[in-house]
Amino acid sequence: MQTGITVIATVFGVLCAIAATVLAFIFILPEKRANSSNKFVAALHDLLNFKHLLIEKILKALYIFSTAFTLIYGFFSIFSFQRIPHYSYDYYGYTSEVYYETEWTGYIGLLTMILGPIIIRIMYEFIMMFVTLVQNSSDINRKMKVETVEDAPAKADAAVVADEELDAIAEKDTAGTAV
Repeated sequence: MQTGITVIATVFGVLCAIAATVLAFIFILPEKRANSSNKFVAALHDLLNFKHLLIEKILKALYIFSTAFTLIYGFFSIFSFQRIPHYSYDYYGYTSEVYYETEWTGYIGLLTMILGPIIIRIMYEFIMMFVTLVQNSSDINRKMKVETVEDAPAKADAAVVADEELDAIAEKDTAGTAV
């Protein structure tokens, strides 16, 4: 059961989040704020409209971190040994003697240092392919909108000329078949 302060904090948090969302939609998200003189508002506009993806930078940082961790972990694992207990039993099944054998397990560290960065690189390249795909499709959409707005009068004129040419060809065809 929740205490009274937890319920109050939850309700207050939800109400503040709703107010922040409404204010963001009114003051930050409209397109007229994209070219704002205030650089913070312009950057916030781009961030909230997903014009620049943060996931790319986060993935790059995670890639560097995970590669460095793998290499460092592998390096220190080269110097690892494992104590393996061996038991000898007497006639009645009781343990009579325990001796330990030390075994070098550094090959795991070597494999980690060699294969780890390769596997990490392949995984992050697959993830980055999807991020690049999203960026490229966004760029294509943005360019098509610009071309559509700029080329609309020229395309309309070209369509009229094409219609006139088709009409002229149709008239020639009908005149040629009527003879």
